[in-house]
Amino acid sequence: MKKHSTVSKLFLAISFILSFCFQVIAQDSKNAYREGELYVRLKDVFPLPVSVKVSSEVLSFFERKGDPCGFTKVKSTFYFSTNPEIRRTYRVYFSDFSQTEDFIRELEKDPTVEYAEQIPAQRHFFFPDDMGPNSITDGGQWYLYKTRAQQAWDLQTGSSSVTVAVVDDAINIFHQDLEGVCLQGYDVAEGDGDPNPPGAAHDHGTHIAGLIAAKTDNAIGIASLAHGVKILPVKIALDSNPDDPAFGYEGIVWATTNGADIINCSWGNGLISQTELGIIQNAVSAGVLIVAAAGNESNTAVIYPAGYQGVISVAATTNIDSKASYSSYGSWVDISAPGSLIWSLAPFDGYALKSGTSFSAPLVSALAALLLSHDTALSNEAVEQCIKSSADNIDIFSPAYTGQLGAGRINAEQAI
Repeated sequence: MKKHSTVSKLFLAISFILSFCFQVIAQDSKNAYREGELYVRLKDVFPLPVSVKVSSEVLSFFERKGDPCGFTKVKSTFYFSTNPEIRRTYRVYFSDFSQTEDFIRELEKDPTVEYAEQIPAQRHFFFPDDMGPNSITDGGQWYLYKTRAQQAWDLQTGSSSVTVAVVDDAINIFHQDLEGVCLQGYDVAEGDGDPNPPGAAHDHGTHIAGLIAAKTDNAIGIASLAHGVKILPVKIALDSNPDDPAFGYEGIVWATTNGADIINCSWGNGLISQTELGIIQNAVSAGVLIVAAAGNESNTAVIYPAGYQGVISVAATTNIDSKASYSSYGSWVDISAPGSLIWSLAPFDGYALKSGTSFSAPLVSALAALLLSHDTALSNEAVEQCIKSSADNIDIFSPAYTGQLGAGRINAEQAI
Protein backbone atom coordinates (compact mmCIF):
# COMPACT_ATOMS: atom_id res chain seq x y z
CA MET A 1 0.00 0.00 0.00
CA LYS A 2 2.29 2.82 1.17
CA LYS A 3 5.25 3.90 3.19
CA HIS A 4 5.40 1.56 6.22
CA SER A 5 3.09 -1.26 5.09
CA THR A 6 5.80 -3.96 5.05
CA VAL A 7 7.81 -2.74 8.00
CA SER A 8 8.07 -5.00 11.03
CA LYS A 9 6.80 -4.02 14.45
CA LEU A 10 10.36 -3.92 15.74
CA PHE A 11 11.46 -1.52 13.03
CA LEU A 12 8.42 0.65 13.68
CA ALA A 13 9.29 0.78 17.37
CA ILE A 14 12.88 1.77 16.60
CA SER A 15 11.70 4.33 14.05
CA PHE A 16 9.29 5.75 16.60
CA ILE A 17 12.09 6.28 19.12
CA LEU A 18 14.54 7.73 16.58
CA SER A 19 11.87 9.97 15.08
CA PHE A 20 10.96 11.25 18.52
CA CYS A 21 14.59 11.99 19.34
CA PHE A 22 15.22 13.87 16.09
CA GLN A 23 11.97 15.78 16.42
CA VAL A 24 12.82 16.95 19.92
CA ILE A 25 16.19 18.19 18.66
CA ALA A 26 14.71 19.84 15.58
CA GLN A 27 11.79 21.64 17.16
CA ASP A 28 11.27 24.17 19.92
CA SER A 29 9.43 22.07 22.49
CA LYS A 30 7.56 25.13 23.74
CA ASN A 31 5.89 25.43 20.36
CA ALA A 32 5.78 21.73 19.53
CA TYR A 33 3.51 20.63 22.38
CA ARG A 34 0.43 22.05 24.06
CA GLU A 35 1.53 23.60 27.34
CA GLY A 36 -0.18 22.23 30.42
CA GLU A 37 -1.98 19.37 28.67
CA LEU A 38 -1.39 15.62 28.55
CA TYR A 39 -2.98 12.58 27.00
CA VAL A 40 -3.35 9.92 29.68
CA ARG A 41 -4.70 6.45 28.95
CA LEU A 42 -6.03 4.59 31.98
CA LYS A 43 -6.45 0.84 32.24
CA ASP A 44 -9.87 -0.78 32.49
CA VAL A 45 -9.97 -0.66 36.29
CA PHE A 46 -11.92 2.59 35.83
CA PRO A 47 -15.41 2.70 34.28
CA LEU A 48 -15.67 3.83 30.66
CA PRO A 49 -16.76 7.47 30.38
CA VAL A 50 -20.22 8.24 29.02
CA SER A 51 -19.77 12.01 28.60
CA VAL A 52 -17.03 14.63 28.51
CA LYS A 53 -17.42 14.90 32.29
CA VAL A 54 -15.32 12.30 34.10
CA SER A 55 -16.41 10.02 36.92
CA SER A 56 -15.65 10.93 40.53
CA GLU A 57 -13.12 8.06 40.70
CA VAL A 58 -11.18 9.38 37.72
CA LEU A 59 -11.30 12.96 38.95
CA SER A 60 -10.08 11.93 42.39
CA PHE A 61 -7.24 9.93 40.83
CA PHE A 62 -5.94 12.88 38.81
CA GLU A 63 -6.39 15.30 41.69
CA ARG A 64 -4.12 13.13 43.84
CA LYS A 65 -1.50 12.63 41.14
CA GLY A 66 -1.54 16.14 39.76
CA ASP A 67 -1.64 18.28 42.89
CA PRO A 68 2.13 19.10 42.82
CA CYS A 69 1.83 20.17 39.18
CA GLY A 70 -1.16 22.44 39.62
CA PHE A 71 -3.78 20.05 38.23
CA THR A 72 -6.82 22.03 37.07
CA LYS A 73 -9.18 19.68 35.22
CA VAL A 74 -9.60 16.48 33.23
CA LYS A 75 -11.93 15.75 30.32
CA SER A 76 -12.92 12.51 28.59
CA THR A 77 -12.92 14.16 25.18
CA PHE A 78 -12.98 10.83 23.33
CA TYR A 79 -16.02 9.51 25.22
CA PHE A 80 -18.03 9.01 22.01
CA SER A 81 -15.52 6.55 20.51
CA THR A 82 -16.60 2.95 19.98
CA ASN A 83 -13.03 1.84 20.66
CA PRO A 84 -12.64 1.30 24.44
CA GLU A 85 -8.91 2.07 24.46
CA ILE A 86 -9.42 5.43 22.78
CA ARG A 87 -12.37 6.08 25.07
CA ARG A 88 -10.17 5.53 28.15
CA THR A 89 -7.80 8.29 26.98
CA TYR A 90 -8.22 11.58 28.83
CA ARG A 91 -7.08 15.17 28.35
CA VAL A 92 -5.49 16.32 31.58
CA TYR A 93 -4.84 20.02 32.24
CA PHE A 94 -2.34 21.48 34.72
CA SER A 95 -0.82 24.90 35.38
CA ASP A 96 2.83 24.26 36.31
CA PHE A 97 4.39 23.64 32.90
CA SER A 98 7.85 23.20 34.40
CA GLN A 99 6.64 19.98 36.05
CA THR A 100 5.51 18.33 32.81
CA GLU A 101 8.10 15.55 32.73
CA ASP A 102 7.75 14.93 36.47
CA PHE A 103 3.98 14.67 36.09
CA ILE A 104 4.35 12.12 33.29
CA ARG A 105 6.78 10.05 35.34
CA GLU A 106 4.53 10.18 38.39
CA LEU A 107 1.53 9.03 36.37
CA GLU A 108 3.38 6.19 34.66
CA LYS A 109 4.53 4.81 38.02
CA ASP A 110 0.92 3.97 38.77
CA PRO A 111 -0.12 0.47 37.60
CA THR A 112 -3.55 1.78 36.53
CA VAL A 113 -1.98 4.11 33.94
CA GLU A 114 -1.22 2.63 30.53
CA TYR A 115 0.77 5.68 29.43
CA ALA A 116 0.96 9.47 29.63
CA GLU A 117 2.34 11.80 26.97
CA GLN A 118 2.44 15.41 25.90
CA ILE A 119 -0.06 16.54 23.26
CA PRO A 120 1.44 17.74 19.95
CA ALA A 121 0.32 21.25 19.05
CA GLN A 122 -1.44 20.98 15.69
CA ARG A 123 -1.53 23.86 13.23
CA HIS A 124 -3.27 24.70 9.99
CA PHE A 125 -1.26 24.54 6.80
CA PHE A 126 -2.23 27.95 5.53
CA PHE A 127 0.16 29.96 3.38
CA PRO A 128 -0.34 33.74 3.05
CA ASP A 129 -1.97 34.85 -0.18
CA ASP A 130 0.56 37.61 -0.79
CA MET A 131 3.37 35.08 -1.06
CA GLY A 132 1.83 33.40 -4.07
CA PRO A 133 2.01 34.46 -7.73
CA ASN A 134 -0.25 37.40 -8.64
CA SER A 135 -1.13 36.30 -12.17
CA ILE A 136 -4.28 34.42 -11.14
CA THR A 137 -7.23 36.73 -10.53
CA ASP A 138 -9.99 36.48 -7.95
CA GLY A 139 -12.67 34.10 -9.07
CA GLY A 140 -10.39 31.98 -11.21
CA GLN A 141 -10.66 28.23 -10.73
CA TRP A 142 -7.57 27.21 -12.70
CA TYR A 143 -7.20 24.12 -10.50
CA LEU A 144 -10.38 22.56 -11.91
CA TYR A 145 -9.08 22.96 -15.47
CA LYS A 146 -5.64 21.68 -14.47
CA THR A 147 -7.05 18.51 -12.89
CA ARG A 148 -9.50 18.01 -15.82
CA ALA A 149 -12.56 18.19 -13.62
CA GLN A 150 -14.90 19.05 -16.47
CA GLN A 151 -13.98 15.86 -18.31
CA ALA A 152 -14.40 13.83 -15.11
CA TRP A 153 -17.89 15.30 -14.58
CA ASP A 154 -19.02 13.70 -17.82
CA LEU A 155 -18.55 10.40 -15.97
CA GLN A 156 -19.25 11.24 -12.33
CA THR A 157 -20.22 14.32 -10.30
CA GLY A 158 -20.49 12.67 -6.89
CA SER A 159 -23.13 10.69 -5.01
CA SER A 160 -25.02 11.89 -1.95
CA SER A 161 -24.35 8.46 -0.42
CA VAL A 162 -20.67 9.40 0.00
CA THR A 163 -19.76 11.48 3.05
CA VAL A 164 -16.59 13.56 3.41
CA ALA A 165 -15.85 14.83 6.91
CA VAL A 166 -14.17 18.23 7.00
CA VAL A 167 -12.41 18.19 10.37
CA ASP A 168 -11.31 21.80 10.72
CA ASP A 169 -11.60 25.11 12.57
CA ALA A 170 -15.28 25.56 11.62
CA ILE A 171 -17.58 25.19 8.62
CA ASN A 172 -20.16 27.79 7.60
CA ILE A 173 -22.93 25.31 6.81
CA PHE A 174 -25.34 28.15 5.96
CA HIS A 175 -23.09 29.56 3.23
CA GLN A 176 -25.08 30.17 0.04
CA ASP A 177 -22.81 27.71 -1.79
CA LEU A 178 -23.22 24.95 0.82
CA GLU A 179 -26.99 25.05 1.16
CA GLY A 180 -28.25 21.48 1.49
CA VAL A 181 -24.72 20.05 1.21
CA CYS A 182 -23.86 19.58 4.90
CA LEU A 183 -25.09 16.86 7.22
CA GLN A 184 -25.61 17.40 10.95
CA GLY A 185 -22.14 18.01 12.32
CA TYR A 186 -20.57 18.66 15.70
CA ASP A 187 -18.26 21.04 17.56
CA VAL A 188 -15.85 18.80 19.47
CA ALA A 189 -13.93 21.86 20.73
CA GLU A 190 -16.88 23.48 22.48
CA GLY A 191 -18.90 20.28 22.94
CA ASP A 192 -22.08 21.24 21.10
CA GLY A 193 -23.85 20.54 17.84
CA ASP A 194 -22.96 23.79 16.08
CA PRO A 195 -19.92 23.53 13.74
CA ASN A 196 -20.45 27.05 12.35
CA PRO A 197 -17.78 29.74 12.69
CA PRO A 198 -18.39 32.26 15.49
CA GLY A 199 -16.73 34.93 13.34
CA ALA A 200 -14.97 35.58 10.04
CA ALA A 201 -11.58 34.53 11.43
CA HIS A 202 -12.71 30.89 11.49
CA ASP A 203 -12.47 30.68 7.68
CA HIS A 204 -10.16 27.71 7.04
CA GLY A 205 -12.70 24.86 7.09
CA THR A 206 -15.29 26.73 5.02
CA HIS A 207 -12.70 27.21 2.26
CA ILE A 208 -11.96 23.48 2.34
CA ALA A 209 -15.61 22.40 2.33
CA GLY A 210 -16.18 24.57 -0.74
CA LEU A 211 -13.37 22.91 -2.66
CA ILE A 212 -14.85 19.50 -2.01
CA ALA A 213 -18.57 19.99 -2.48
CA ALA A 214 -19.75 23.58 -3.05
CA LYS A 215 -23.02 23.69 -4.96
CA THR A 216 -22.36 23.75 -8.71
CA ASP A 217 -24.34 24.98 -11.68
CA ASN A 218 -26.38 27.26 -9.39
CA ALA A 219 -25.34 30.55 -11.04
CA ILE A 220 -23.48 31.78 -7.96
CA GLY A 221 -20.01 31.43 -6.46
CA ILE A 222 -17.82 28.51 -7.47
CA ALA A 223 -17.92 24.97 -8.82
CA SER A 224 -16.46 22.09 -6.83
CA LEU A 225 -14.80 18.85 -7.82
CA ALA A 226 -17.25 16.47 -6.08
CA HIS A 227 -20.38 18.58 -5.92
CA GLY A 228 -22.79 15.68 -5.46
CA VAL A 229 -21.34 14.34 -2.18
CA LYS A 230 -22.21 15.30 1.38
CA ILE A 231 -20.05 17.18 3.86
CA LEU A 232 -19.90 16.13 7.52
CA PRO A 233 -18.74 19.32 9.30
CA VAL A 234 -16.64 18.86 12.44
CA LYS A 235 -15.40 21.96 14.29
CA ILE A 236 -12.08 21.46 16.11
CA ALA A 237 -10.98 24.98 17.12
CA LEU A 238 -12.22 26.87 20.15
CA ASP A 239 -14.30 29.98 19.48
CA SER A 240 -11.54 32.03 21.08
CA ASN A 241 -8.71 30.70 18.90
CA PRO A 242 -9.39 29.98 15.22
CA ASP A 243 -5.72 29.38 14.44
CA ASP A 244 -5.39 26.43 16.83
CA PRO A 245 -6.94 23.16 15.56
CA ALA A 246 -6.52 21.79 19.08
CA PHE A 247 -9.14 19.05 18.93
CA GLY A 248 -8.28 17.55 15.54
CA TYR A 249 -8.01 13.98 16.76
CA GLU A 250 -11.23 14.23 18.74
CA GLY A 251 -12.68 15.35 15.43
CA ILE A 252 -11.32 12.28 13.65
CA VAL A 253 -12.85 10.02 16.31
CA TRP A 254 -16.22 11.79 16.05
CA ALA A 255 -16.22 11.61 12.25
CA THR A 256 -15.23 7.92 12.32
CA THR A 257 -18.03 7.17 14.77
CA ASN A 258 -20.61 9.15 12.81
CA GLY A 259 -20.44 7.73 9.34
CA ALA A 260 -17.61 9.45 7.46
CA ASP A 261 -16.32 7.63 4.38
CA ILE A 262 -13.44 10.09 3.95
CA ILE A 263 -11.86 12.45 6.46
CA ASN A 264 -9.96 15.55 5.33
CA CYS A 265 -7.23 16.79 7.71
CA SER A 266 -5.68 20.05 6.54
CA TRP A 267 -3.56 20.46 9.67
CA GLY A 268 -0.81 18.58 11.47
CA ASN A 269 2.43 18.54 13.40
CA GLY A 270 5.89 17.02 13.05
CA LEU A 271 5.54 14.85 16.14
CA ILE A 272 4.36 11.27 16.64
CA SER A 273 1.88 10.48 19.41
CA GLN A 274 0.78 7.03 20.62
CA THR A 275 -2.74 8.30 21.16
CA GLU A 276 -2.99 9.93 17.76
CA LEU A 277 -1.43 6.98 15.94
CA GLY A 278 -3.98 4.72 17.64
CA ILE A 279 -6.82 6.98 16.53
CA ILE A 280 -5.61 6.87 12.93
CA GLN A 281 -5.27 3.07 13.06
CA ASN A 282 -8.76 2.79 14.52
CA ALA A 283 -10.24 4.94 11.74
CA VAL A 284 -8.41 3.03 8.99
CA SER A 285 -9.48 -0.29 10.53
CA ALA A 286 -13.07 1.00 10.46
CA GLY A 287 -12.76 1.51 6.69
CA VAL A 288 -12.40 5.30 6.72
CA LEU A 289 -10.08 6.88 4.15
CA ILE A 290 -7.99 9.72 5.60
CA VAL A 291 -6.42 12.43 3.44
CA ALA A 292 -4.01 14.91 5.02
CA ALA A 293 -1.94 17.93 4.05
CA ALA A 294 1.81 17.30 3.85
CA GLY A 295 2.60 20.68 5.41
CA ASN A 296 4.18 23.98 4.44
CA GLU A 297 7.67 23.41 5.81
CA SER A 298 9.44 23.43 2.41
CA ASN A 299 11.57 20.49 3.52
CA THR A 300 11.42 16.68 3.81
CA ALA A 301 10.44 16.50 7.49
CA VAL A 302 7.48 14.14 7.94
CA ILE A 303 4.25 15.77 9.13
CA TYR A 304 1.51 13.84 10.96
CA PRO A 305 -1.21 12.70 10.47
CA ALA A 306 -0.10 12.80 6.80
CA GLY A 307 2.89 10.56 7.55
CA TYR A 308 0.99 7.81 9.35
CA GLN A 309 0.45 4.49 7.59
CA GLY A 310 -2.85 4.37 5.77
CA VAL A 311 -3.14 8.16 5.32
CA ILE A 312 -2.87 9.74 1.86
CA SER A 313 -0.35 12.60 2.16
CA VAL A 314 -0.70 15.54 -0.23
CA ALA A 315 1.89 18.09 -1.39
CA ALA A 316 1.05 21.34 -3.21
CA THR A 317 1.71 22.43 -6.80
CA THR A 318 1.31 25.69 -8.71
CA ASN A 319 -0.64 26.54 -11.86
CA ILE A 320 2.41 25.53 -13.92
CA ASP A 321 2.74 22.16 -12.16
CA SER A 322 5.90 23.06 -10.25
CA LYS A 323 6.27 22.35 -6.54
CA ALA A 324 4.77 25.20 -4.54
CA SER A 325 7.63 27.02 -2.83
CA TYR A 326 6.19 26.42 0.64
CA SER A 327 5.17 22.79 0.19
CA SER A 328 6.76 19.98 2.17
CA TYR A 329 8.05 17.11 0.05
CA GLY A 330 9.90 13.82 0.28
CA SER A 331 9.67 10.11 -0.41
CA TRP A 332 6.90 9.86 2.19
CA VAL A 333 4.51 12.03 0.14
CA ASP A 334 1.86 10.09 -1.82
CA ILE A 335 0.41 12.58 -4.29
CA SER A 336 0.33 16.27 -5.26
CA ALA A 337 -2.53 18.63 -6.07
CA PRO A 338 -2.94 22.34 -6.81
CA GLY A 339 -2.49 24.49 -3.72
CA SER A 340 -1.42 28.02 -4.68
CA LEU A 341 -3.97 30.83 -5.03
CA ILE A 342 -7.03 28.64 -4.67
CA TRP A 343 -10.39 30.41 -4.92
CA SER A 344 -13.12 29.04 -2.65
CA LEU A 345 -15.66 29.94 0.04
CA ALA A 346 -15.29 32.24 3.03
CA PRO A 347 -17.70 33.06 5.87
CA PHE A 348 -20.32 34.46 5.52
CA ASP A 349 -21.46 33.98 1.92
CA GLY A 350 -18.03 35.28 0.92
CA TYR A 351 -15.17 34.03 -1.29
CA ALA A 352 -11.41 34.25 -0.99
CA LEU A 353 -8.02 33.22 -2.37
CA LYS A 354 -5.85 31.01 -0.16
CA SER A 355 -2.64 29.05 -0.61
CA GLY A 356 -1.15 26.06 1.16
CA THR A 357 -1.17 22.27 1.28
CA SER A 358 -4.33 22.79 3.35
CA PHE A 359 -6.09 23.40 0.06
CA SER A 360 -4.37 20.65 -1.90
CA ALA A 361 -5.64 17.93 0.44
CA PRO A 362 -9.38 18.63 -0.13
CA LEU A 363 -8.96 18.27 -3.88
CA VAL A 364 -7.62 14.75 -3.26
CA SER A 365 -10.45 14.10 -0.78
CA ALA A 366 -12.90 15.22 -3.46
CA LEU A 367 -11.32 12.96 -6.06
CA ALA A 368 -11.49 10.02 -3.64
CA ALA A 369 -15.18 10.85 -3.12
CA LEU A 370 -15.77 10.81 -6.88
CA LEU A 371 -14.13 7.39 -7.11
CA LEU A 372 -16.25 5.98 -4.29
CA SER A 373 -19.32 7.51 -5.93
CA HIS A 374 -18.41 5.80 -9.19
CA ASP A 375 -17.75 2.41 -7.57
CA THR A 376 -18.92 1.89 -4.00
CA ALA A 377 -17.12 -1.48 -3.84
CA LEU A 378 -13.66 0.12 -4.04
CA SER A 379 -11.42 -0.48 -1.04
CA ASN A 380 -9.39 2.37 0.40
CA GLU A 381 -6.27 0.74 -1.02
CA ALA A 382 -7.87 0.63 -4.47
CA VAL A 383 -8.90 4.30 -4.25
CA GLU A 384 -5.38 5.33 -3.30
CA GLN A 385 -3.82 3.21 -6.04
CA CYS A 386 -6.22 4.63 -8.63
CA ILE A 387 -5.41 8.22 -7.64
CA LYS A 388 -1.69 7.51 -7.85
CA SER A 389 -1.64 5.47 -11.06
CA SER A 390 -3.76 8.02 -12.94
CA ALA A 391 -1.73 11.08 -11.88
CA ASP A 392 0.18 13.23 -14.35
CA ASN A 393 3.95 13.05 -14.13
CA ILE A 394 5.24 16.54 -13.31
CA ASP A 395 8.94 15.79 -12.81
CA ILE A 396 9.89 17.96 -15.79
CA PHE A 397 8.48 21.03 -14.02
CA SER A 398 10.33 20.39 -10.74
CA PRO A 399 13.35 18.26 -11.66
CA ALA A 400 15.02 18.91 -8.30
CA TYR A 401 12.10 17.16 -6.59
CA THR A 402 11.84 14.03 -8.73
CA GLY A 403 10.39 11.22 -6.64
CA GLN A 404 9.54 13.59 -3.79
CA LEU A 405 6.10 14.84 -4.83
CA GLY A 406 4.40 11.48 -4.74
CA ALA A 407 3.02 9.86 -7.85
CA GLY A 408 2.42 13.20 -9.56
CA ARG A 409 -0.40 15.76 -9.80
CA ILE A 410 -3.93 14.39 -9.67
CA ASN A 411 -5.90 13.95 -12.90
CA ALA A 412 -9.61 13.48 -12.15
CA GLU A 413 -10.56 12.43 -15.69
CA GLN A 414 -7.96 9.66 -15.81
CA ALA A 415 -8.82 8.50 -12.30
CA ILE A 416 -12.51 8.08 -13.11
